[in-house]
Amino acid sequence: MKKIAIMNVLVVLAVVISLISLFALRPATQEEENSFQQILDQRHINACYTPWPPALVKNSTTEELSGFFVDIFNEAMSQAHIKVDFVESTWSTFPADLAVGRCDVAMTGIFPSIERSTSVAFTRPFLYTTNTLAMRADDSRFPTLDDINQESVRIAVVQGSYGHTNAIKLFPKAQLIVLPPTLDMAMTMVAVSNNNADLAYVSYHDAEAYIKQQGDIAMIFDGDPLDAISSTWAVRQGDLDLLNFLDNALDYLEVTGYTKATMKRYNAPGWFIEERTYSPVFS
Repeated sequence: MKKIAIMNVLVVLAVVISLISLFALRPATQEEENSFQQILDQRHINACYTPWPPALVKNSTTEELSGFFVDIFNEAMSQAHIKVDFVESTWSTFPADLAVGRCDVAMTGIFPSIERSTSVAFTRPFLYTTNTLAMRADDSRFPTLDDINQESVRIAVVQGSYGHTNAIKLFPKAQLIVLPPTLDMAMTMVAVSNNNADLAYVSYHDAEAYIKQQGDIAMIFDGDPLDAISSTWAVRQGDLDLLNFLDNALDYLEVTGYTKATMKRYNAPGWFIEERTYSPVFS
């Protein structure tokens, strides 16, 4: 009897272990995986953003958001009858915010670097801009890139930004003055104005906006771009239905002229869209 009882216990344990393994290893159902279907069911999406004036501006008093990134995203969601709740994030933390579900999409124009692509999925690019290095207007030490890549040169960057990651690659000898990710990009140029840095790695439109207000800053190489970057939206890896929807939305807004009209309304220098050329099927 004791042997039979032991055998029965072992059989029960084997069944329990098998069931646990089955449920642990079973693939997630389509409903569990499909966050886009949940967004459609609830008619609601959480969107992470990072302030980047003038593309995305947060009013310090009302906390309302404005800028062409906001207008383009809101237009896409409005046409799909989806309510948007915005969640503030940073350049360095948005992948983690997506992963833990704080937001469904990161909608500030994000450069789809190879490194970032290992943790998030990106839409097709919908806008392009160029970057530059800003220096004090009376500084003549940097006629070439080799003059910048020196141990004595200090370059201000915002942590987690494209300028941060690319400065490491382009100027490995230079000292990086890394500002907190919560700060506005313009603060890199404030560091230059205050002589806490020699150069600021910023976008062309950031530099131009600052130069209009502060005459003590200029762009290197007479404003010729240092490099160019594309702007995308980002989602969790595996959210393919949501990614497809966002790609379709961006394409629709482009071919119908909304994106271009929005950019013209903001009169945003330093930003570009990709022009399409159409040929007749029969000629």
